[in-house]
Amino acid sequence: MRGAPSVNNGAVIALSDSDEGDVRGSIVFWGAPASGKTTFIARMFLRPDDADESDEWQVTAGDADSADYVANALKEIERTGTVRPTQVTNRPFRFLLQRRYRRLLLRRTDEWEIVVLDPKGEIFLPDRFDPSLYKLAADATGFALMVDPSKDDAQDQHWDMLLGNIHWFAREMRKRSPSRRALDQHNRIRIPVAVCLTKMDLFPDHGDPGAFMRERLGPAHELIKSSFLNYRIFACSALGASPGLHGGESRPWGLLPPLRWLTEAARSRPLSWRPW
Repeated sequence: MRGAPSVNNGAVIALSDSDEGDVRGSIVFWGAPASGKTTFIARMFLRPDDADESDEWQVTAGDADSADYVANALKEIERTGTVRPTQVTNRPFRFLLQRRYRRLLLRRTDEWEIVVLDPKGEIFLPDRFDPSLYKLAADATGFALMVDPSKDDAQDQHWDMLLGNIHWFAREMRKRSPSRRALDQHNRIRIPVAVCLTKMDLFPDHGDPGAFMRERLGPAHELIKSSFLNYRIFACSALGASPGLHGGESRPWGLLPPLRWLTEAARSRPLSWRPW
């Protein structure tokens, strides 16, 4: 991404005639209230410091509502340095993650849909059950699970959320035909999961992300291990923590690695159980 693409009209950047590529599937963003989903997506409209210069990664809004959602978040970050917990009820929001690159002198563009499943982060609450959201999750090619380890009640909050959501995800997945069922013989979810530890600028000495999450989440970490067959843990900060750098502006870090890993993991999934 070279700078921030326009988010005012909700238009998806069209591929030129010289581009060749494929839509690879959908990445579902999922997390508790105030876990960092909105900030993560909004800051992806900027160029993260850890971008791979050999690739062109870009996020664009999929419709006008999603564009407004990000535009408002970016304005709030510019004005206050943070984003208030999302209060919107229209959901889900949709974006496109595009990777542009050259292969054999041809320009190619691969695309993945990003679905912000529940902007307000309430689907784990019993009175907020929405079957349509679980159907979207069951058809995903990857999950980006947002985990905020900074909260005092992180263990209890994530245990409650994961226990309820994973049950309903698996229940919906069992309805799929055998060729599309994303569960193994032990009912573990085979869809790749990037566990994103957000707001990690608050923990500059966190060390190994896996050990850090185990310490902060306790039993919820074990639930992740036992429920997902293919997951990886990433540390990231969507706001950044270095206001003195980059011309006085803090910059996001760690945002591209989980998305890059998810796209690579989706490519390597067995064809017999890809949902597309």
